[in-house]
Amino acid sequence: MEQSDKFKSLSALGEKWYNYNSCLISLATLFYLARTDSTKLANSCSIREDLLFCLQKEYGDKYSHDELKDAETYINKYIDKNHMDEPTYQLLKSQFFQLYTQRFEMFSDNLKRVNFFTELQAELLKEHAEFFIESRLTGAFASYVAGGITEDNNAKSSSVMVLDNYNPYAEYALQFENNCKVDVFKVADKETRFHFSLDSYAEKLCRSLVYNLTNPITATTFPALEDKSFSGGFSFLNLYPQGIAEWFNRAVNHYQALSKSVKGRFVMFVHNSVTYLSQSEATTFRKRIINEGHLKAVVNLPKFFTRQVPFPMCAMVFDTTSIYDEVSFLDLSGKDCLDTVLSDRQHNVINENAVTELKEVLAGEKTGHSVFLDAMKLNDDQCLFDPSCYVAGPEHEESVGYIEKGELKLENIAQIYRAQVCSAADPDVVKNTEIVYELNLNDVPQTGVMSDVQKEIRVSSDDSRAKRSRLQKGDIVLSIKGTIGKVGYFNDDRTDVIAGQCFAVIRTLNEERYPQSLIFCQLKSYDMQRYLKMKTTGDKIKVLQSKILKQLPMYKSSKNLREEADKMVAKLLELDRQRLEIKRAVEQSTSFRIEDDSFKETN
Repeated sequence: MEQSDKFKSLSALGEKWYNYNSCLISLATLFYLARTDSTKLANSCSIREDLLFCLQKEYGDKYSHDELKDAETYINKYIDKNHMDEPTYQLLKSQFFQLYTQRFEMFSDNLKRVNFFTELQAELLKEHAEFFIESRLTGAFASYVAGGITEDNNAKSSSVMVLDNYNPYAEYALQFENNCKVDVFKVADKETRFHFSLDSYAEKLCRSLVYNLTNPITATTFPALEDKSFSGGFSFLNLYPQGIAEWFNRAVNHYQALSKSVKGRFVMFVHNSVTYLSQSEATTFRKRIINEGHLKAVVNLPKFFTRQVPFPMCAMVFDTTSIYDEVSFLDLSGKDCLDTVLSDRQHNVINENAVTELKEVLAGEKTGHSVFLDAMKLNDDQCLFDPSCYVAGPEHEESVGYIEKGELKLENIAQIYRAQVCSAADPDVVKNTEIVYELNLNDVPQTGVMSDVQKEIRVSSDDSRAKRSRLQKGDIVLSIKGTIGKVGYFNDDRTDVIAGQCFAVIRTLNEERYPQSLIFCQLKSYDMQRYLKMKTTGDKIKVLQSKILKQLPMYKSSKNLREEADKMVAKLLELDRQRLEIKRAVEQSTSFRIEDDSFKETN
């Protein structure tokens, strides 16, 4: 076999792995064995055994025996999670050992840098230049960060801090495409160090083999970073499964470190829940960012922007040398922003037009997927940073244009109550209780007219939440959690029905000037429904934020509009009456019963 064919064969092994990270970790493990104890390349130890040896060799003098046992447990979970196939690993190991023995001199020259043959490097670069992150968009962000470094920068702070970066192409673009000096840091606590220990094998191999990066990765702490000084910054957090709370805390810590140590531009890639979480800590964090005035742009990215990572991400762009009166919001998460040729089920690649839009937005220009908003107007109760709350994509332009002609806001014409969970009351414990009926999504028929609520619960007669959620005849409900946009019109004289927690209750301020029927018809319209879907936020559970609900555009009331709405509601009421008649008739047909007397013979 020709030598180049062997390299291609080794490179092609990556196709058999569950993901690129699995292949890279396996390769990096073999390089570590070759550098520390090459005899282990000739044995048939499993991937578990080899990885544990590497960790013990590297960290045995730093961690206790019990801690290394924890590492062994983590290794087993890590291998299972990544479906690292043992036969494939053994095949890779045998081919690696064959190359090692045949080209020992070249191996020995390059092992210290974890970098080997240019043929294999070129092959991998050609096939997998986008190992983890789509590179075109990353390059645009790197150029923006580098563009903020001027001759006026202090010589001591003329480097770019790359912090906890899961995107090696960003480091490459800063160093080789923009001629920046780069300092690489990683913050790891006790809970995450073994994860980083394993992933660092893959990271180092990818950095060196594919991008020829040899900058040392310095372990550090957040307080230590705040004492340093840099002229730019780049952070791309690895969204390994930790949960939204952990992602948020890490984003706060990274912003703190970057905003204090960077005198210039920096970019943070984070989970996009940071932009819309409603908890007080999240709202306070976003208000702090607005008040400090350095936020230039927020860019929404699609799920699977990072290969095989199904979490939605966003990039937050800052410049500590400027104060911005306006913030740019760019939403690149839609299908029209994807490269249909390069994207697949596990990786969404941004197309060239979307990359061009990013460059234009960072240059201060308006584009089809962006909007510029007054920074101080963002600083309200929720202080939302989610671009999807503000940006209308091309597929929604017609409906948005129609809806946003409204001259009033919903909060100007109606009271809006967000229904809350009502706890069931035990009559043996609570003195004064009553039976009420809780409205849920299934109680809202296609007509929207509600008159048949059956879910019975017992609540305290003094429960303020139940009182607040109690419906009056003519009330409108709108689902704002989970299923968004379901609209109901309560057509009943009953006073024992409460709205479920997924609803907001809408009640006009003046029935004569702005009747409920007019609000109902606008909310139920096809265009408004599309508008509501566009304004929805959230990952696993969709939510229509209170701010968006209050600001829904409404037409000014007129005699013609009121008459048209009344006719529409009257027609729906008649349809609902017919629906209930049919339902009762069907129920009666199922109650047919043969009595005993029916079997007696009659003359």
